Amino acid sequence: MAAKVAKAAQRVAEELAKHEKEYLPWHEKCDETKSTGEMQLLVAITVPASEKRHIHGYDKADVYDLDLLLKPKTSFYHKHVRDQPELSMKEIQEMRKETREELQNSLLSSFLGSYSENSKWSNNDDEWKDMTGWEEQVVFDEILELIVGEFMKIWSRIDFATWRSKDDSSVKTVDGSELELRFSEKRREMISFWEGAPDVIFEITQGTEEKKEVFNMEQLLKVASQMLAGEGRPEGVFEVMEGQFQPHSRRKEDGSWPELLPPWAVAGVYSDIHRWFFQGTGTTTHVVCSGVVEQWDQEDVVGDLCLTDRERLYLKQALQLTVKASRRDLYKFPLDVREIHLLSKIKQHVEAGPWHNPALGIFQFRLKSLKKRMRNCVFFSKCLESLPQGSIADKIPAKPEAFLEEIPLDPPPPTLQSLNKDQTEVIEFYKYGKKIGGIRAKYVLEDRFRLLDMIEEFTPNFVSSFKTIGLDTDGQDHTMSAKTLQQITDIAALAMDLSMPDYREDFIACFLKTHLEERIGPTWHIIVGRSFGYSIASEARHMCEFRMRHLAILVWKSEPEEAN
Repeated sequence: MAAKVAKAAQRVAEELAKHEKEYLPWHEKCDETKSTGEMQLLVAITVPASEKRHIHGYDKADVYDLDLLLKPKTSFYHKHVRDQPELSMKEIQEMRKETREELQNSLLSSFLGSYSENSKWSNNDDEWKDMTGWEEQVVFDEILELIVGEFMKIWSRIDFATWRSKDDSSVKTVDGSELELRFSEKRREMISFWEGAPDVIFEITQGTEEKKEVFNMEQLLKVASQMLAGEGRPEGVFEVMEGQFQPHSRRKEDGSWPELLPPWAVAGVYSDIHRWFFQGTGTTTHVVCSGVVEQWDQEDVVGDLCLTDRERLYLKQALQLTVKASRRDLYKFPLDVREIHLLSKIKQHVEAGPWHNPALGIFQFRLKSLKKRMRNCVFFSKCLESLPQGSIADKIPAKPEAFLEEIPLDPPPPTLQSLNKDQTEVIEFYKYGKKIGGIRAKYVLEDRFRLLDMIEEFTPNFVSSFKTIGLDTDGQDHTMSAKTLQQITDIAALAMDLSMPDYREDFIACFLKTHLEERIGPTWHIIVGRSFGYSIASEARHMCEFRMRHLAILVWKSEPEEAN
């Protein structure tokens, strides 16, 4: 019995050590105390690994059941055992243990997003490009940029003066030919960033009925996903990406390569939360038809991330001001001072989408992701094989039949319907390396402003409101110096930030006394509480009383009287 308890305790300790090691680079990224003096809030959303595998596929190194490595038909047996009959069972067990660790590390590197400084884009002019923390985000953004560029080459040939409405499927070009636009009923969620964009474009030469396909969105996405899976060399539009990425070895349940999706994307009911965190919401696209700006489509009109009236107003004002600013042929100075000030305010909440091109009559805006808007937060998506609160991932093994014909698959891999049940994902908040709060993702879907309220609670601006800054009993000025007041305020703010979320009064008092005596010298006395009275004697210019958030803080300095 004692051996089982010790083994269980050791397993728990190993899990905690692995957990701390995984979070360490994220805690280091949050620590900006040496540069800006601020400790950022780490927001981590836990996700079952099955939700990632459902759309991003299974890694070949991940599909093997670690307890079946010694089966005669497995690759481990053929590689290590069959050709080495002299191996003892102990040596085989050691090899099995090493292989288990190797496969687990491969799983983590394949599915868990890791922060990388190399994920930053050098071109800061494109607002929609941004580091999300996933190393593969750079590759995805570059592929999307190439697809958009190919589309814009065709779109630039349209004669907008003869294009009457966005509902017209036939459009004239400036060189006299005709373009036929075809739209797909399939929703390209999280891929094109323009849900209603033409799926296929044909060119009809003037005087003939011959059609030539000049753009095919689905074909480009298929080629891109095939290229990333290592099933072919980059060709056509993607030739410039030769040697710029490392192909993955992931496959879906049926053996096909996964579709092109952002690396942060997950399946299940909480996929919109990740889109809100890392991409943005409310993508709205307008096009110019015969000199009139028409709305093409808009996301999040209904649903869990439905736009509020204020967000709709931001998008509308961004469009109006951008359209006016683009008409420099009509106005020498399109925007006045008030409009420029309003546009700068709107840019704090709204950004241009990847398809935004005013020169070609496409205006696309969306609300910024939380990662971009919350500059004092770091967002992290953490994949787990099983959630601490229990999840559907506990019941489904990672063994697709496409790679293990010799091992029966029971039960089958997860489906989207199974992922929509029994979800208990949690969004956790960390600061100074410790967990300070959390909220279930299902509550965020019910009201997303709950999450914003919690972020605001954990990233407060500690402002001191001084009631007394000295004594004036003999008609002389005994107020505390501004430098000392600033030191006291800074130390008190740091103490309250460290003591979140309960704001322990004893900790704040001890922290303030210790650091004041280290910086200024003894002897300081501190009282922290919600309501108290006092009668004290202090040194001149060394007494103040102030409030910070819900606490009152009294600080004074006096040397202890010597005993007779």
